[in-house]
Amino acid sequence: MNRIKGGFCRKRTYTILLLLLCLLLCGCGKKKDKPEEKQLTQMDELNSPDVTIGVVSGYIFDDVVKRTLPEAKVMAFSSLKEAYQALRTGKIDAVADDEPVIRARLRSDSSITMLEGFLETSEYAFIFPKNEKGERLSSELGLYVETLRENGGLTELDEKWFGSSTHNKKSIDFRTLPAGKETLHLACDTDSVPFSYVSAGVPVGYEIDLIIGFCQEKGYGLEIEITDFADVMAGTADGRYDAGCGAVTVTEDRKADHIFGSPDYSGGVSFAVRKIEERGAGPDERFGWIPAFRRAFLENGRYKRFFKGILTTLMITGLAILFGLPFGILLYGISRRRGFLLRGLARFIGWLLYGTPAVMLMLILYYMYYRDLYAGGVIAAVIGFTLTFGCGVYRCIVRYAREAEDGTLERHYRVLAVTNKEFYQRLRKASGKAILYDLREGIILLLKTTALVGYMAVEDMTRVFDEIRKDSLETMVPLIITALAYFILVQLLSGLLGLLLRRIDHNSGKGEAGDLED
Repeated sequence: MNRIKGGFCRKRTYTILLLLLCLLLCGCGKKKDKPEEKQLTQMDELNSPDVTIGVVSGYIFDDVVKRTLPEAKVMAFSSLKEAYQALRTGKIDAVADDEPVIRARLRSDSSITMLEGFLETSEYAFIFPKNEKGERLSSELGLYVETLRENGGLTELDEKWFGSSTHNKKSIDFRTLPAGKETLHLACDTDSVPFSYVSAGVPVGYEIDLIIGFCQEKGYGLEIEITDFADVMAGTADGRYDAGCGAVTVTEDRKADHIFGSPDYSGGVSFAVRKIEERGAGPDERFGWIPAFRRAFLENGRYKRFFKGILTTLMITGLAILFGLPFGILLYGISRRRGFLLRGLARFIGWLLYGTPAVMLMLILYYMYYRDLYAGGVIAAVIGFTLTFGCGVYRCIVRYAREAEDGTLERHYRVLAVTNKEFYQRLRKASGKAILYDLREGIILLLKTTALVGYMAVEDMTRVFDEIRKDSLETMVPLIITALAYFILVQLLSGLLGLLLRRIDHNSGKGEAGDLED
């Protein structure tokens, strides 16, 4: 009767979750009750109180828009990603941005277009602190840029990073540059595609290629600090950084605090606007589930990164279980049977691992040992989760061994009255299903917490989600699919572990084949 009731409750819970998911997905395709919009085609149409223009705080666009389009409303955002998301969803009517940045974005976002012309022409250059070193580096980089301009090198960079081809958008890994006579500390705003952005975990772009080529020619090493635009400007001004980049526009006001290198690109301030298409009475295609799914996963083969992330998650979980289980058993054995010093050391390790958050353990391993290795993030994640899971196994054994046979079993183990095999057989018999239940829950928790490695393991699902969101400007669809994928993985793993533990329970002579309670 209890089994029937439990099965009914589980089915009812899954049914409710499925209905909620269906309602959410239906909402994604719901027609938006928005007034009919007119396609913006000229810049003079923006100078209206009915138009809202998005700008990014700290950039020059705020002042330029307010000065040249005084009638328009201005809405500030903390990043270009947020501004373009607001444009695509209809919260604003246009985004003020550098023309080359808009041009690059058009390649991956078919929902926007760019107005012709410039609101104001601009030149872009590296910035340096106003000190002796800054003057020297500015002069050296200026000569290098002029050489590229004369021999066609700048034209080649323009074709590479601003052209339509996608296969060649790669830069040399700056970490491979030898630290020659001096190492330059560069501050980089990576929200400026294609000037400088992050791909596969490393900075790439027009300006990244430029500074790497300069360092190679002059024999400099290079360190890149990825930060926001405000810190690029402030940190370079006060000398914390040797140089800064990120589509920095040359202005007279900025010359008061910085030295500008020779301009390496000429463009201007332009506007990205939404494409307004003719729509019938059906659902708004811009907000439909199918178009959103296509943008998030099918375009540019983004689904490959998603499934690669799933495999990485499963690999990390599997290796952590494979190595963590014997590690926990070994740690318990040392903490109970070895000499005084080894026992104390093992117990200290168990105490230390128990109190250290898994993400902090992985960060320590990554930045101290594995940062410069190929797949260093994955290696750090495997080791970190192995230690964390092994600590869980160790504490589980400690808890049940103390309770088994009123403590007699643990005392026998300490004085070598039982072998390891006899100890674990009696421990399993005394604890019943409880220890297996705890083990299963630990494995499920391990699978779910592998999302934490998204910070370091580039191909992990959470990192893939962030990359997909940045490329496709979709937020809800990748988030829903990622959460759903983890939900399915957890349910499948839970079911497989349930079958395995029932078989173990049956083979142990219990004669019970009942389910573990969910």
